[in-house]
Amino acid sequence: VEAKQVSNLTINDKLLSINDLCVDKNIYTLPNTPEDEKYDLEKFYATHVDSIYPEIYQKLIDPKYNNINLEERSKIVRTLLSLYYRTPKFLNLANQLSKNTIDYLIKNHKNKGGFIHLDYKGDRFDFHESQRDEIINTLTKKNREKFISDHLKHWYEYTLKIAHSGIVVYKLPNTISLISSDNPIIIRETSDKVFDLFNVSNLIMVPLDPNHFLKIFPPNSMEYSNDLYRENRDFSFGLSLNHSVEKNCERWIYGKEHTVNQYLIDSAYYSKDTPEGKAIIKELSFKNEKLVELWKIIDSLGIIHPDVVKMVEALLQLQEFSNDPLLLEIKSQNEIQA
Repeated sequence: VEAKQVSNLTINDKLLSINDLCVDKNIYTLPNTPEDEKYDLEKFYATHVDSIYPEIYQKLIDPKYNNINLEERSKIVRTLLSLYYRTPKFLNLANQLSKNTIDYLIKNHKNKGGFIHLDYKGDRFDFHESQRDEIINTLTKKNREKFISDHLKHWYEYTLKIAHSGIVVYKLPNTISLISSDNPIIIRETSDKVFDLFNVSNLIMVPLDPNHFLKIFPPNSMEYSNDLYRENRDFSFGLSLNHSVEKNCERWIYGKEHTVNQYLIDSAYYSKDTPEGKAIIKELSFKNEKLVELWKIIDSLGIIHPDVVKMVEALLQLQEFSNDPLLLEIKSQNEIQA
């Protein structure tokens, strides 16, 4: 693949394999277990996730496939969510928090002798500031053990909660290609609450390939049906998705040959102070603002509500949302329930 590290200004000078980008090796190797059990978790994923992904992917990109039952919907949600829980992002965040905590305690709670003796956020700390690195290393090991033991449980429970979510596949034009990253799943909070990874009101997004992007909407934002929604979107929508993918990555963005370099060219051009750049930024900002307003209303009142219909009808009158398939579907659901 063509790849770029976020710390670099340009793409890598040669194509890389996906394995080259997986800098965290053996993250699921079970510690303190017999040799024949160390890779049980990786084998579990290979059997229950990796083996069914090709089938899921083919159905998602097939424009004739517009009806999915609950079992198929659960497979889609479970498979795609696994891409998030299997990245080291959880673990990296926990390790950074541990480091920040130790540094905070040393800076603010050490006594004259450099010792820290304190109960802090449910944990007991007794150490000398000279033991900083040792303590951080110990916490890092504990974080990894907790990550391995907890993430399967969280993944399974969260999948059950959002199995009835609305699923939309966006098709992009040939004028733009989507990129991906080492952390491809984007999860956004749609309410005013503090971000909670396991909140059912989250919006979940992921690029499927250079031409398709998938969104999983909160389960209470769309009336449950067996429909798999599809939309054709434009260049500016694709560019905004690529920006989101880059912003969400850990270290790498990547794509098919020429796609990452073209994204950098497009991004630089449309971020300039030009009429074209200003127009795209203005349109994207406006659409994002209005959609955030709509999803807040739906999250609060449910999809079947007069206030939802009122806002949807107002948006459909605007050029930016004219004949938007998702808005038309929301309007149709309200008409059916009326």
